[in-house]
This record gives sequence, C-alpha cells and structure tokens, in this order.
Amino acid sequence: MRPSTFVSAADILRKSASLFEQYFPRPLAIAELAGHCHVSPKTLSKVFVGVVGEAPSTTIKRWRLKKLAHSIVRKPEESLIWHGVETGIAFTRLDKRLFREMYCQDVCSFKRACDPVRQQAASLIPWDEHCDATREIELIIQASGCNQLGPIAANQAGLQIELACK
Repeated sequence: MRPSTFVSAADILRKSASLFEQYFPRPLAIAELAGHCHVSPKTLSKVFVGVVGEAPSTTIKRWRLKKLAHSIVRKPEESLIWHGVETGIAFTRLDKRLFREMYCQDVCSFKRACDPVRQQAASLIPWDEHCDATREIELIIQASGCNQLGPIAANQAGLQIELACK
C-alpha cells in the first residue's frame, strides 16, 4: 500500500464513528475500522490517542457501555445478559472497570437504580441520553480543534495521517 493522499484526523474520526453506528452491536476489529478509514491500524491508533486521548478499542468500548446504560434505562426489567447481547458487551474486567469509571457505580447497582420497583427517577442516573458515537466525535473534534488543522498541518503535528491506495 502506497500513501497517495492526506486526510484529516477529523475525517478519520468521523468515519470511525459512522462505521461503529452502522455495524452496532456486532464486534468491530481495529483492522476493519482502519481499512474502512483507508489508513493503517497504527495510524488509526495515533489519531485516536492524539485527539481522543485513548486507543480506538477503548473508545469503542466506551461507546458500547453508553449504549448499555441507555438500554438498561430504557428496559430495566430485562436481564443484564440480555442487555449485554443487545449492546455487544461481554462484561469483562475491562468492561466493568470502564463502566464504574464512567458512571461511578458498578453495572448491577446502575441496573438496580433503574428498577421501576425501586421507583428511582431516571434523572438521578448519570448517563448520556443520546449515546450517539457520531455526535460524541463531533464534540471531541470541536473541543480539540483538529477540524481546523488541514491535512498537512495535521501531518506536521505528528499524526501521520495518510490515505492509502489499495
């Protein structure tokens, strides 16, 4: 693969969010995501770490966890396993740690707080009601200012963003 054209970090992030939303909840490999964005997995990782502040796999995991929280709030009567299948969450150690980091409580406590029998208002539960990856990426792009960087400026910033010919 020979680099032919430079693209911006914002374009790569937008394509990543779009593919995530398009194929949700099925698993999404980093190589598949990079191929969709026409960059190498290494370049994709550099863009995510440089702009979002974390690896693409962690960002995707956070998006899934937001979808999980949204699913639990919408249908608290369903089991956690059902919500996991609906959102592609396997409840690994990383899933649980990130969920606790994002919502300041474990998944079971969150689900109990959403239980209509306990009559807790959904407004008391911290969650993103939109849980839209594309919307989140746009906010990150705005906050980071990477949209103002042209392709050459982004490349000079060390982001090594190249559109590869197949």
